[in-house]
Amino acid sequence: MATFSGTLDLYSYIKPFEISSLDLQTLIHSWDTIDLKSDILGFRPPEILNFFLDEDQYTTASSVAWANIVDYYRQINTDQTYFLVDGAVVSGTFTAITVSGVTASGTAYRMSYDPADDFGSLGGPTLFRVHVENDLGGVYEEDYYLTFGYRIDFENTDHKYIDFGHQKQVVVRTLVENLASCPKESGEAYWFETRSLPYNDLRCYIKGSYIDGLPAKIYPQSTTYFYGQVCRVVVNARDFAGNKMEPFILVYTIEDES
Repeated sequence: MATFSGTLDLYSYIKPFEISSLDLQTLIHSWDTIDLKSDILGFRPPEILNFFLDEDQYTTASSVAWANIVDYYRQINTDQTYFLVDGAVVSGTFTAITVSGVTASGTAYRMSYDPADDFGSLGGPTLFRVHVENDLGGVYEEDYYLTFGYRIDFENTDHKYIDFGHQKQVVVRTLVENLASCPKESGEAYWFETRSLPYNDLRCYIKGSYIDGLPAKIYPQSTTYFYGQVCRVVVNARDFAGNKMEPFILVYTIEDES
């Protein structure tokens, strides 16, 4: 038996304390009583290092929820360590991980939760609580609040193809409305700029003939035109002797649909 006296700085509040025994179990209970998340005589409670989502991050519903947990000095009791989802305990799987500073008697795991329904049974704001307990009954918990939504994608496929043109600024606006009795709307807008016209020659089909000149057909890179658009075609030609033809320029306008 021994007596230890000292002062404890807890949130800038100086409080004297005394531990009448250096028995480890008593020491852990003393930590539970003062609820301190730091070293006490070289011992630390279990910790949650990180959660699979940070603030303002999102992932797909098919993703696996996980948390990295560690006890630097004691064994984590995996039977008493779990996720609580809206207050319900769910089973997880544990994978050993390496964490700097863990002693030979300590442990670290990644605890994962992968529901078969891809979180389909959940909706709206959901509370995820990570509960960690070591083999001496030391407990640490953290709460994480998640909500659910949708990711909206637009695939500009061949079935609904839109040619925005080259070097054009395109504005995209998204409007969202919920199903409440008094619906609330929210919108977001952004813009992007399309690529410039690639500097490649148009594909040509040239067929020799016995007449003066070589007729050629020019195939454009896109068959999509806009009504009223002015098109400019420049034709350059050169023979194998190095003779060059003066550029032939053709300018025309696509007629209106009317």
